[in-house]
Amino acid sequence: MALKPCRECQKQISTDSKVCPNCGTRSPHQKNFSLKRVLLITLLIAPVMTILFSSLPGAEHIGSTKLGFIQKDDALALCESQLKQMAKYLSSVEFVSGDYHVYQEKNGDVIVVENFTAMNSLGARLPHQGTCRLRKNGTVKVNITNR
Repeated sequence: MALKPCRECQKQISTDSKVCPNCGTRSPHQKNFSLKRVLLITLLIAPVMTILFSSLPGAEHIGSTKLGFIQKDDALALCESQLKQMAKYLSSVEFVSGDYHVYQEKNGDVIVVENFTAMNSLGARLPHQGTCRLRKNGTVKVNITNR
């Protein structure tokens, strides 16, 4: 039988004890997680989780990439604005988070494809897909299809 200090009262007690006879602490030899340990673990795990989740489909880094003449986030915002303007009830347009693709074609045009829902004149919320073609000269061609 060895003696070790209780984690709460620091009195020497048997390592076989499940409860400290002095202060009543359960598992008196089990160490508490200190704030320093929790922070250290968090700092070690956070970068790994960031890398892991950023590689999932649809988890593109908006704005981190420039596609020719425009940033991704600017292309996405411009397309969303155009799609809302074309809707019958623009306040009913809801974009599906992360459900979009932004890419550049060989000719330099930037294409944004985004899924959204919008209300029709009968009040039904219907799924749509909008495609915006952004050209260097500033023109935007928009196409909306029902899904």
